[in-house]
Amino acid sequence: MCPRFRWPLCSIEFRDMKQDPVRLLMQTRAVLCQLLASMLVGIGLIFAVALADACSPSIDGCAECDSTGKKCTKCDANGNTPYLKKTNPSDPTGTCVSAVDCQGSAGYYTDDSVSDAKECKKCNAPCTACAGTADKCTKCDANGAAPYLKKTNPSDPTGTCVSAVDCQGSAGYYTDDSVSDAKECKKCNAPCTACAGTADKCTKCDANGAAPYLKKTNPSDPTGTCVSAVDCQGSAGYYTDDSVSDAKECKKCNAPCTACAGTADKCTKCDANGAAPYLKKTNPSDPTGTCVSAVDCQGSAGYYTDDSVSDAKECKKCNAPCTACAGTADKCTKCDANGAAPYLKKTNPSDPTGTCVSAVDCQGSAGYYTDDSVSDAKECKKCNAPCTACAGTADKCTKCDANGAAPYLKKTNPSDPTGTCVSAVDCQGSAGYYTDDSVSDAKECKKCAEGQKPNTAGTQCFSCSDANCERCDQNDVCARCSTGAPPENGKCPAATPGCHSSCDGCTENAMTNQADKCTGCKEGRYLKPESAAGQSGACLTAEECTSDKTHFTREKAGDSKGMCLSCSDATHGITGCKKCALKTLSGEAESTVVCSECTDKRLTPSGNACLDNCPAGTYADNINGVSVCASCHATCAECNGDANAASCTACYPGYSLLYGSGTAGTCVKECTGAFITNCADGQCTANVGGAKYCAQCKDGYAPIDGICTTVAAAGRDASVCTAADGKCTKCAGEYTLMSGGCYGVAKLPGKSVCTLASNGKCTMCAANNQAPVQEKCPECSEGCAKCNDSNACTECLPGYYKGAGDKCFKCTASSGNNNQITGVANCVSCAPPAGGNGGPVTCYIKTDGDNTGGSVNKSGLSTGAIAGISVAVVVVVGGLVGFLCWWFICRGKA
Repeated sequence: MCPRFRWPLCSIEFRDMKQDPVRLLMQTRAVLCQLLASMLVGIGLIFAVALADACSPSIDGCAECDSTGKKCTKCDANGNTPYLKKTNPSDPTGTCVSAVDCQGSAGYYTDDSVSDAKECKKCNAPCTACAGTADKCTKCDANGAAPYLKKTNPSDPTGTCVSAVDCQGSAGYYTDDSVSDAKECKKCNAPCTACAGTADKCTKCDANGAAPYLKKTNPSDPTGTCVSAVDCQGSAGYYTDDSVSDAKECKKCNAPCTACAGTADKCTKCDANGAAPYLKKTNPSDPTGTCVSAVDCQGSAGYYTDDSVSDAKECKKCNAPCTACAGTADKCTKCDANGAAPYLKKTNPSDPTGTCVSAVDCQGSAGYYTDDSVSDAKECKKCNAPCTACAGTADKCTKCDANGAAPYLKKTNPSDPTGTCVSAVDCQGSAGYYTDDSVSDAKECKKCAEGQKPNTAGTQCFSCSDANCERCDQNDVCARCSTGAPPENGKCPAATPGCHSSCDGCTENAMTNQADKCTGCKEGRYLKPESAAGQSGACLTAEECTSDKTHFTREKAGDSKGMCLSCSDATHGITGCKKCALKTLSGEAESTVVCSECTDKRLTPSGNACLDNCPAGTYADNINGVSVCASCHATCAECNGDANAASCTACYPGYSLLYGSGTAGTCVKECTGAFITNCADGQCTANVGGAKYCAQCKDGYAPIDGICTTVAAAGRDASVCTAADGKCTKCAGEYTLMSGGCYGVAKLPGKSVCTLASNGKCTMCAANNQAPVQEKCPECSEGCAKCNDSNACTECLPGYYKGAGDKCFKCTASSGNNNQITGVANCVSCAPPAGGNGGPVTCYIKTDGDNTGGSVNKSGLSTGAIAGISVAVVVVVGGLVGFLCWWFICRGKA
């Protein structure tokens, strides 16, 4: 039976075979022909298809070609060139290439997604290289709008191409242009949240991380490193700035701050070696302030410089009631004149500091008095010995040392409660005075009442009507007559015309034997004038004259007229001297007056002058109640309260002050040590303040305060000096330019030339206390410290004196004028002779240790030196005695 489909053969009607065999044969033939034709058509189709995929001629690596047989449409996936590379996206044909050739073609990648139809495909723009897919870029068009390859996974080499704006706008990414044709948009390294240039050059930090602060080392570079608050604040000169919450910074403090907080100008520490080393706070609860110079600090009412911490100096506020202080907040130098405690009380005369006390407290302190002479600088001053209480001035005693050598208060005016302290001898030796011991701690030298005379002992008064009686031991019973004649039955004989027995001449109206009207004295006695200008007085023995050390005897060869002169005698004594003695020095024909105590001034080391201000080479001190000028160390022209070599505050010409940690230092020879180190050869030529300093330093250094100091590559050092070729060309702050160097006005040698400066320029010259003319101060002549011009000196340097023509001459040199002044060998501190006369200079200090040079009053040693020698002698003698006792007793037993 035939199947459901019909083949031609099945259409033959076999039932007709019996009826018409011929017809059947014809049908069969037709069917067979039809079948044969179909077979031929099928075979042709098969061959046509086969011929359509074949390449002619064959192409290496190509598996299939197009209908022309000449263009490849598919490559042999297992061959050496399995990737079909099309040059035109709309053309299905291409060439077969290897993976290397494909990937080596700019902008192409290998696509293996169809295993038997691999392709070398073109990357999508802006990729210039890609991998995996056309959009997975490995390189971007460096000259295009999106030249940066941005990867999201560090382990995946592919990414997307972005612009600089898009890259930098992405949190934590930066543009890397280090490879010009392969630019990248890279991820910043933690903790950077933004960076530039490299992954570690942060421009922003993770505000919530462990290191949220961006620290820049170069202000012109926007990049830095991320640090913690601890690391930032621990870096010298940096502070944390939280003003922008998501962009915190570790910023550099502004000079001269070396530490700050909050802002760059809120200093917490200052450059200790700079022009403004002191931190000044205006609010005690605020740790920040401004940096100021010593001059500015001390010039601010109620502030002082604190150098106790050498690298953290402060300008601190004085504690009330101080309105000025020094050293500490409680060491007052001035008090609130309108306050409850307006008086400055010092316990050590050589120390300018003290405490503020009320008038009651001052006057209640033994030996002190209130001094209101300066209305805004009242003081509670110590009375001069032997006063134990005084009023008005230090010498106006109201009470005397009852156990001292002058325990009696002697008043000259009954209505004035003040007087002088005298000894019993001096009191009882004064006509009409007696000693009153009735109050044991307030003894007085009192004047007898009118019509009374003191007794012979000088301890009380008796009525005495006899005009010629000097002493009465009972009422109207004379014990001693003023005429020198002995009393008869308690009465003095009538005075006969003539001078007192001690006189060698007397005034005409005193020809009645008056002892205090002599104009000359007999041999062995000395005339003590009634007054400084008086021509008459009493004749005393040498012992009587000098007993209280307020007078000295003077005898002149060939002149029998001996005088008992006051220590302060204008001609032969020492002006302002209270107590003195005569000394004969080696090589001198006459004895010389040497002062041991001044009335209200300070005594020089040699005892040859009483001065308001201590001369060069000395400092103010108090020794056993005596105000003196004690000697500094031999190298110091000025010093800071002791004789140590390191306490110098000024030097003699030719020497330089090398500062220590504070305001003092040591004096060294000019152009030596630190002052010549790193100075260019032959360049120690700058003359500043009497000494030479380096004018040009070696490369990398410049002169600052006379010392060659390292300067940065940018040519600046601590914001003070702008340098070039070893010199300063410009200065800043309170420094001024002199001879190639920057010199500060707060320290030597700078302040000897300029006392005020601003913005690196001098505004006040030391020579004349005036502003510079055309930025120049007067150039004084040699040895001159202050002048109006080079020819008129007003003050000389230490070691010089002012002589002829207002010029300064060395203490060892002579001044050529009509009254020629001669120098004194080895003298380094002097003054012209008193009274404008010629002769040797008055020498205060000599380098040979003998301060006895000069034309006036000389002594070998000061009070302190004498005391020191005395102690030394006692120690030596005591030691020798002890040794001899041991030798004879202990050794003898042995």
